[in-house]
Amino acid sequence: MKKFLIMMNLLLIISLCHATKYAGEIFQLGAGVRNFALGNVGLTDENTSAAAYWNPSLLSKSDKMNIEIMHDEEFSGLMKYDTISATFGNSNRYSFVLSRIGIDKNARTKLNDYTQGVSEDNQPYVSEYFTNSDYIMYFGIMRTFFNKIDLGFSPKIAYRSLAGNSGYGFGLDISSHKKISSKLLLGIKIRDLIPTQIIWENGTHENVTPSLDLETRYSLNFPIINKKSNLYFRMESFSENRDYSSTLHLNNQFSADFHTGLEIKFNKYLNIYSGYDVDNFTAGLSVKINKYNINYGFKQNTELDNCHRISIGIKL
Repeated sequence: MKKFLIMMNLLLIISLCHATKYAGEIFQLGAGVRNFALGNVGLTDENTSAAAYWNPSLLSKSDKMNIEIMHDEEFSGLMKYDTISATFGNSNRYSFVLSRIGIDKNARTKLNDYTQGVSEDNQPYVSEYFTNSDYIMYFGIMRTFFNKIDLGFSPKIAYRSLAGNSGYGFGLDISSHKKISSKLLLGIKIRDLIPTQIIWENGTHENVTPSLDLETRYSLNFPIINKKSNLYFRMESFSENRDYSSTLHLNNQFSADFHTGLEIKFNKYLNIYSGYDVDNFTAGLSVKINKYNINYGFKQNTELDNCHRISIGIKL
């Protein structure tokens, strides 16, 4: 345990020395519908198909091929988030997640006479429509060090197209896990260990500031109904102050968000989920039919519209 914590802390310190500024919102949307329904947790979830996003060190815990196709619409359908994720392999296990985030039909307007201001005779008109989109690919692998520590590596690449401008991004996440007891599992992840670079076609670039995730999963029998359950708690910390957009912010140097989730396994066909994602309640369920899974996730949002995600998965 001591070697495990020392290694992860050293890696975080090294990565922070090379960070310049925050630019990584596109990498914070999560992956996997059941993870979404659990309050956006997943560092200790060995059953997720999106291990490449969450924690590929857990690939050693499963030997099945798992595929999931997800669709999500947010902000009254303006933003669409589609993902295909999979885990595969036998002696060597791998995972990938491919995502598209798109906002379609953005309008670009012009004036008949751009030398004059807007007036009754010089009204703006729509000259064209364009799409803002991000494509992100994660690839997850697992290796064992010191015969004890499983480390997961997630190289990632991104392509961005915003208002007619394009750019590319690339970086690396690293993760691990530790079994504390038969009921308690700890997951840890450093996002952007090598700070992710966003390089734009005009020559400018941005660096994504590294962040640290910690998560615990506790297994128990849920009271009264006596069903097998998992309780998750995740803390997502940032080396910068996000002000009031984060749950906790201190001294202009640190901020953190918190996520919790509860999974109740009613039987081999039905799982029920609930959670808390920063400031929003989440819920959902999974229905298993033979080798197929139908997953639904919901997030309540009091300021904008509620979010819904749905996916179909298969285990081979």
